[in-house]
Amino acid sequence: MPESSSEWPKGLRSRFKPGRWMLGVTLVFLASAVGYLFTPDCRPILDREVPSFEIVMPLSERAARGEPFRRKGAHWYQCKSRLARLFFF
Repeated sequence: MPESSSEWPKGLRSRFKPGRWMLGVTLVFLASAVGYLFTPDCRPILDREVPSFEIVMPLSERAARGEPFRRKGAHWYQCKSRLARLFFF
């Protein structure tokens, strides 16, 4: 491995500049963080809590209107992004 950058061929020197490498790492980190924060986080609604969610209308109607409720099997889940969970539990 060459000891100084002047020993690298000219094309390789321009590709491995520290500023570009750090910018690339930062962009990958930011994209990963955004992806993680917007990933859905579905939490089960206990059977005893379902009536408190159905005061105005049934969960099936609320889910059909686009609210964050999903039915998987016999259980209901409330699905929000991780970012929403951080700010609004």
